[in-house]
Amino acid sequence: MVICSAPGKILWIGGYSVLDRPHVSLVTGVDKRVYAKAEESSDLKFVSKQFGYDFTTTFNEKIECKNDKAKFVCTVAEICLNYLKAKGKATKNFTLTTYSDPAFGIEDKAGLGSSAAVTTATTAAIMALHEYDVTGKDKDLIHKISQYAHSEAQGKIGSGFDIAASAFGAAKYVRYSPTMINKENFPQFLDSDWDYEIQPANLPKDFHAAIANVVGESMSTSEAVKKWKAWKEINPEENKKLFTELNQENASAIDALHKGNNESFKQHFQKGWELTALFGEKIGAAVSTPQLNELIEESLTNGAFACKLPGAGGGDSIAAICLSKADKERLEEFWRHNAIKKVQPLQIGISNEGIRIETHFPG
Repeated sequence: MVICSAPGKILWIGGYSVLDRPHVSLVTGVDKRVYAKAEESSDLKFVSKQFGYDFTTTFNEKIECKNDKAKFVCTVAEICLNYLKAKGKATKNFTLTTYSDPAFGIEDKAGLGSSAAVTTATTAAIMALHEYDVTGKDKDLIHKISQYAHSEAQGKIGSGFDIAASAFGAAKYVRYSPTMINKENFPQFLDSDWDYEIQPANLPKDFHAAIANVVGESMSTSEAVKKWKAWKEINPEENKKLFTELNQENASAIDALHKGNNESFKQHFQKGWELTALFGEKIGAAVSTPQLNELIEESLTNGAFACKLPGAGGGDSIAAICLSKADKERLEEFWRHNAIKKVQPLQIGISNEGIRIETHFPG
């Protein structure tokens, strides 16, 4: 039996621009995890009490997934087993059981990346059951299999920052080229060197993250990306100019963080958010709104050192960095009682750690 876990994520820097190589992003894990337990068994079985499925199936190049809520774990298992077969490894039947920390919520409204976390944890558990060193020399392979499986389950190739965070934890990340995923060259493309860039980017210990749901606010990220692509096609030069400026601010913020210059980090971090909000206005997507802008400004005077709508924006959540526990508590108190929007603070903190082998399965 093997138990592996992977964290959810927060994209602090690089919303939208991370989709365009070679723009940088800053992503961290959170201290809430998805767990995957793989136990050798006579049948191939998938279990999740939280999502209400428990079924046995078979593998013969394909896996019949008998519950749509299990599509990510089924996709992972299919790819892992095909990879092992192609490498001449003996494969095992197993029972795969998953459990998500309650902070994710069944619908993951906080945008913590539950699908990426379950994909990565499941990949690690299955491959560890087959004697792979998933936290050591084989971690890069686990990351690439997870990227491939996630894109297959979603039906599209994303930037991959969420999988990167689940695998490696806090990182400066530049996406891989979509051409790296070449199904016709399976499994060789998984063994090749991909062109993503991942550098550890642990946030300082004096940084305290505060995250909250913004009730009644939401935006479809996929629809926003469609609007961006349509706008980019009509305005390629303006898009290039805006993303170049945005990437400069983002890179400067990450560099300042690395050098321990908090004030410079804040300056470039907030300027990057302003450019991201402007980008939303240009493409016609509600990346931010006047009320949300006001909420951010008020947060900055009530305990937040730096504050923005994380990831693609849109208001599902708000995230801030505070410089003390007292500032974090003051900010969360403001959020709970502010008159601008209804905000629900979440009991979530930053984690710099990615894939982990566990001794206990919480489910």
